[in-house]
Amino acid sequence: MFADIGLTSFYDYEKLPVAKSVVERGKLTRDVRNDMIDMWKAVQHDFVKLKTLHDKTEGHILAKERLKNRYLAIDIKMENLQNFDSDWQAKASNKMALEIKNRVNNLQNPQKCTDFGQLFVHVENCGFGCIMHDCLFKLNMAFSYNKTLILHTSNSVYLKSNNMSDYLQPVSDTCPKPAKGKWIQPETFPEMAATKHCYIQSETSGLPNAFRY
Repeated sequence: MFADIGLTSFYDYEKLPVAKSVVERGKLTRDVRNDMIDMWKAVQHDFVKLKTLHDKTEGHILAKERLKNRYLAIDIKMENLQNFDSDWQAKASNKMALEIKNRVNNLQNPQKCTDFGQLFVHVENCGFGCIMHDCLFKLNMAFSYNKTLILHTSNSVYLKSNNMSDYLQPVSDTCPKPAKGKWIQPETFPEMAATKHCYIQSETSGLPNAFRY
């Protein structure tokens, strides 16, 4: 078979019409598939053997240990198989991260505050982790509806009488305050999409289930 394509063996990479990594990936994929078949046969064998044992507890422990070792061996090969995609996945991830970063920056720092709609929200008065979660949720909401997010920060349980805006940078450098005009508290997501200036007074305002986490 190998002679038909000018090879002496399967491992004669230099003469193959494909890259070495493609061959190695194909071989590793085949090995993982064979290991999965062997593991399934081992499971069947251990189940049958377990039925015949008097001390099923000890038999269960031994069978579990054998299958665990097989699983760990397959898991290592699966990680090696995933590594073939690490380069292009890293490039795609970095490209997507940059696109999202630029998109968020354009929305949050427009040249004119009238370029996009605005979402004015009240930040929940809770702990730091809760506040960050709340801000991220509402930033995602503004991002989804092509709006600049404007935060009305409140006191924190950590700061007592001080306002969170005294310690955190504004989410917008160019549009820190709400624009003038008509503001509506939307009851539904379609209404938010159709309205340029929206506000959410609190987490329970408007349609509760729509705006909760």
